[in-house]
Amino acid sequence: MASVTTRSLVSLAKTPGKWLSEQLGHNHGTMLFRSLADGAIGIYYRYMDGSKRVTLSVGRYDEKGISGLTLKEAREKIGELARLHAAGITAIKEHVELGSREKNDSLRQTQEGTFGQLLEAYVTHLSNEGKSSAKVVRNMIRRWVIDAHPDLLTIQAREISREDIMRILVKPTEAGVTRTVNQLRSHLLAAFNRAIGAVGDPSIAVSMSTDYNLIANPVSLTRQVRKFENARNRILNDNEFREYLLYLDTLPFVTSAALKLCVLLGGQRPSQLLRLRGENVDIKNSQIKLFDGKGRRQQPRTHLLPISKEAKNLLEGLITINGNYSFLFTNDGATPMHIDTLSHRVTEFSQGKFQMRDIRRSIETRLAALRISKDFRAQIQSHGLNGIQDRHYDMHDYMEEKQAALALWTKNLWEFINVDTWTKPITAPIAENESMAKLITPEFFRKKAFKL
Repeated sequence: MASVTTRSLVSLAKTPGKWLSEQLGHNHGTMLFRSLADGAIGIYYRYMDGSKRVTLSVGRYDEKGISGLTLKEAREKIGELARLHAAGITAIKEHVELGSREKNDSLRQTQEGTFGQLLEAYVTHLSNEGKSSAKVVRNMIRRWVIDAHPDLLTIQAREISREDIMRILVKPTEAGVTRTVNQLRSHLLAAFNRAIGAVGDPSIAVSMSTDYNLIANPVSLTRQVRKFENARNRILNDNEFREYLLYLDTLPFVTSAALKLCVLLGGQRPSQLLRLRGENVDIKNSQIKLFDGKGRRQQPRTHLLPISKEAKNLLEGLITINGNYSFLFTNDGATPMHIDTLSHRVTEFSQGKFQMRDIRRSIETRLAALRISKDFRAQIQSHGLNGIQDRHYDMHDYMEEKQAALALWTKNLWEFINVDTWTKPITAPIAENESMAKLITPEFFRKKAFKL
């Protein structure tokens, strides 16, 4: 007959430090209850491990079983330990600790290698590689995955299915942001591929981790929606191009210089130009160094360009203004000018009739009209250079060819504007120049360009 009852435990709680015991029989231990200083009652199992007597805490007593074990539950739990002892397992404490550790490891494992961690690691990986798209990708994933499907984030990445990916892609489709659908799919596909590749690539494993145990990429089981890929082919006609170039003279100097240099340098990507640092401008040798991180490159490609007298005038002005800062194109001295600053200016001027990327396309089209070969145009604009031949065998810097092509391009600009005047060096305070520029408004040029 049991020697401990619920009534005796009520009485025990009134005397701190007092013990109650109940023998389990056959020398396989004792169940103990002790009144604690805070009024609670601790439950213990005492047993012999060889010649050593061990007392193991198994919890606290609660008559209702809310904040602890009931008397019945205590007997059941300690009864299990006594049966282990009877079976010859006398290292009970070590056995319990091992079980707890394995349970913790199992629980911890369910919190590692999740879909949410994979997405975060992917964006971090893009940032580590210097990809200018990292911030855009982070915002896209936050909007269409993290905020829209929080239930998927804690699921193990290896458990994500095609159906889960479809749930994600359906949201932007329903919202009508069709181009985002394929962009989002592309980044999800790349995230899983990077995680799979991390297993055998230490350079990826550093930021992506190898805890995902992925066997396949669930995104590959979905399709790109081709009808959402509306490839743009808009190019500016002569009148639009001329008035756009004139419009750039009405902008504040740093903004104006950024957009002018994109033109003078043969249609450079504004996102790459905006990250230009003073240390990457070599006035003496008339060249600048940009870094192209687009595509699957793990390290940005060094993109060297010659600079003409006209481009040099603008760059020297930028060095005069922002040469002591980290970036030449900056509004706060610490971070590069945001690409939206430029794209908003272009869209505002054209009233949505063309975008900044249309200007780059227009310039390449004009370079082609000047009989500059496709290969040289690729070298100038740094695109289409991901092949094996370009990456591993063709180490020529093409500086002479680029210089000749850009000289021809600058000469061609004279058909549209007076390039010397357009790129004149700074001879007056910036504020004065800007205030004078405001006398000619963007509305004036819009009316001329589009005959509104």
